[in-house]
Amino acid sequence: MKKADLEEPPLINIERNPIVLISSLILTLGLGYLTYKNLFAKDVMDINPLAFFLCVPTAILAFQTLWFLLNPFALIYEDRFEIKWSFFGSGVWYFIDFNKAGINAKKAIVLNYNDGETCKLKLFGIKTGHIPLLFQEITNGISASLTNRAQQ
Repeated sequence: MKKADLEEPPLINIERNPIVLISSLILTLGLGYLTYKNLFAKDVMDINPLAFFLCVPTAILAFQTLWFLLNPFALIYEDRFEIKWSFFGSGVWYFIDFNKAGINAKKAIVLNYNDGETCKLKLFGIKTGHIPLLFQEITNGISASLTNRAQQ
């Protein structure tokens, strides 16, 4: 089988907050401008040492911004959901592992595992109008998983 046959398309995409995208883009462009001006100041032999210290964070921030623009905040599948906070941090959770979900006062989703432990999912960077949609889809997935477990 091909890899494309094995990939499952997501049911719902939860988008990022445009303010986070724009601020990341502005920060990347500003740091890129500073790096460019210091790296190519006058002559190839007159390179400012500050430019070498700015090159690595600028490259990482550029990849991070590109990654923000190309990837949604969360993906909801039939049996799991995936949250992509940043280039370096993401997580996949399966609905079968949980028995209840809730939202706390800080707009974070609190998930209760079957063994009684809790997990907080911080939602910084999500579009504000998509928080109830994400919570509703997680709750629906958990309830569907609970009914499937009860029938078996």
